[in-house]
Amino acid sequence: MKRGGIRWILLLALVVRLMLALSLDSTAALNRTSDDGRWYLSNGYSLVTGLQPPTGIVTDVSTLEQPPLYFVLVGVPMALFAPETAVLVIRVVQGLLGILTVYMGYRMARLLAGDDTPRGETAGRISALVLAVAPNFVLENAAIKTETLYIALLMAGLWAAMAAVAHDRMHGTFDWRRWALAGIGLGGAALTRSAGLGFWLFLALGIVLAFGPRGGLKRAAVLIAAFALALSTWTAYNLFAYQRLIIGGAGIASFVYLGAEGWDDPTEVDAALGITSGSAADNQQIIVEAAADAITSDIPGYLAYRARELSGALLQPHGTEAYGGESLRALAAGWLANDRSVEGLLRLTRAPAFWDKLALYVVHYAGLVFGFVGLVMLRARWRLAMPIASALLYILALHTVLFVLPRYVFPMLPLLWVLAGVSLSAFFRPRAQMPPLR
Repeated sequence: MKRGGIRWILLLALVVRLMLALSLDSTAALNRTSDDGRWYLSNGYSLVTGLQPPTGIVTDVSTLEQPPLYFVLVGVPMALFAPETAVLVIRVVQGLLGILTVYMGYRMARLLAGDDTPRGETAGRISALVLAVAPNFVLENAAIKTETLYIALLMAGLWAAMAAVAHDRMHGTFDWRRWALAGIGLGGAALTRSAGLGFWLFLALGIVLAFGPRGGLKRAAVLIAAFALALSTWTAYNLFAYQRLIIGGAGIASFVYLGAEGWDDPTEVDAALGITSGSAADNQQIIVEAAADAITSDIPGYLAYRARELSGALLQPHGTEAYGGESLRALAAGWLANDRSVEGLLRLTRAPAFWDKLALYVVHYAGLVFGFVGLVMLRARWRLAMPIASALLYILALHTVLFVLPRYVFPMLPLLWVLAGVSLSAFFRPRAQMPPLR
C-alpha cells in the first residue's frame, strides 16, 4: 500500500504545532503560578546545571521525588538559552514529539487492522489525522507538562510490543530485541511519570496469556529486564550523588492518601498530618498510616468515592479548564433543568469559549465510544491489541486507588483513538476484512 497520505498528515501536524508554539507568549509560562510549568522549568534547570534557576523558585534536586526525563528535556534548553527562548524551543521539541506520536498512532492502527492492507491503511490515516489536528492533542503539545513526553514514550513502547507480538506469532520465532525495545520505551515512560512504574506487571501477564507460560515467560523476562535497566539509571544516579534509594519516583503514598481524602493544599495536608522537615522515610510512614486509616475507617464510602472520582475524570475532557468559565456540562445541565428552549440553547452557544470546549468534548467522547467499539472488533486479533488493552486497564486500575484528575487519565485518549481508527475504518472499507493472526 502507498503511504504518501501519512506524509501530508505529518506535515499538517507540524504546521499546526509550529503555528501554535510561535503564537504563544513564552513569558507567561515563566510567570504563571496556576500550573506546574514554572516549577518544571526551574527544577529542570537545576538538575541539568546544578545551579539555582533564573525563575526565582528555590530548588533542591536532592529531594526531587519525580522521575527525571522531563526535567532533562526542559532543563537543557533552559541551560542553553534565555528563559523566554528556552520555552519556545521546548514547545517546538514537544511539537516534534507530538508528530512522532501521530506517526506511531498511524503504524499501530495499521498493524491492528491489517498492515499493508486497504483496511489497515484507512485505519492508520484516521487515527493519524485525529492525533494530528484535534485540539486535545495539539494544545497539550504546547503545555509545559509531562504528558507529551510520557505519551510519546508510552506509545513507542506499546508499538514495539505490538510489533514483537506480530513478528513472533507470524514467524514462530522469538525476537528478543523487539521485546527489549518495548521494555526500554516503557521504562522511559516510567522515568517521565511515576504512574508508569507498575505497567510491566499488566503487560507481562498479557504476554503470558498471548504466548502461553513457556513462550510468554521468556518474552516477559526480556521486557522486564530492559524496563528495569532503564529505571536503574535514575536509581544509580541518586545513590551516587545523594546516597538515597529511589526507584523511578517517590510520593505515591501521598496520592493514595489524596485518593481517600480528596485534594487539599499540600501545606495544609502536611500540617494536618504533622509532617515536618524530618526524614523522608518518617514522613512517608506518616502518610501511609494516614491513608490506611482513611481507607479502613469507611471502606464502602471509600470505594464509592473512588468510583465517583474516576468516572468524573473519565467523563471530563482534559484541557477545558484552561479556558475558564462555567463548564459545558454545567451549562447543559442548567439548560435542561430550567430552560429547554431553542433560544436558550442558542444563548448557550455564545458562552465564552463554547466552540473550543465543544471540540474537546467531541474528540474525547468519540474516542471513548469508537475506541471501545474498536477493542470489541479486535477480539479475534486480541493478541495484537493486548498491549494497548493492558495499558488502558492499568491506567484505570491505578486510579481506582490514586488521586485522579482528567489530566492523569488523558494518556488513554491517544490509545483509544488508535482503536477508534480500526472501528471507523469499517465505515470506509465495509467489505474489507481484517486478516487473521495465528
